Amino acid sequence: MVVDPVSAAHFIAGYTRLLAEVHRQSGDKPYAQRLEMLAAARESINANPALIGAAAASLLANGQAVAPDVLHAVQTLRLKQWIFLRDTRTYSVFLEPDANAAYAVFGLTDRIRNIVGGVAIAIQAGVVEYRGRYVCDGLIVNPIWLGANLKREFNAALSQLKKQGRFHAACTPSQATPSK
Repeated sequence: MVVDPVSAAHFIAGYTRLLAEVHRQSGDKPYAQRLEMLAAARESINANPALIGAAAASLLANGQAVAPDVLHAVQTLRLKQWIFLRDTRTYSVFLEPDANAAYAVFGLTDRIRNIVGGVAIAIQAGVVEYRGRYVCDGLIVNPIWLGANLKREFNAALSQLKKQGRFHAACTPSQATPSK
């Protein structure tokens, strides 16, 4: 359901440092809330992935290098409006909004249901490939609760995706390129 605490802390530290540097370099407006700043920097990365390299180089030059596994994870960022269908005992179920693929996603420190306060919700979130798993970055915005009919439709789509082999439980090296 969640990444082990040491791996989660490692990812969070590097990801936060990298996003803060992206924000600093972009000269974007200051935010009252740190999470708003991090989400804005994540949007900047999504729009211009070259910002990752520039921010990582700047941090390296200042003696604050981002670990290679975290840097790789950020390079695989998929930022989109996901359908968070439910939590299972071992992972959370995320579907692409067009229901073309589904993923077994881990939270960093909390189950997704605990973060958003329910299930069957459309959320904007980042999903990265980290240490062989799909992991939600925890920066969740714009939740939209789904009605019973949509929930039923997405559950049926999930069943079909599993039959078609389009439910992804773990990352493989060939899946290193993000799809946006």
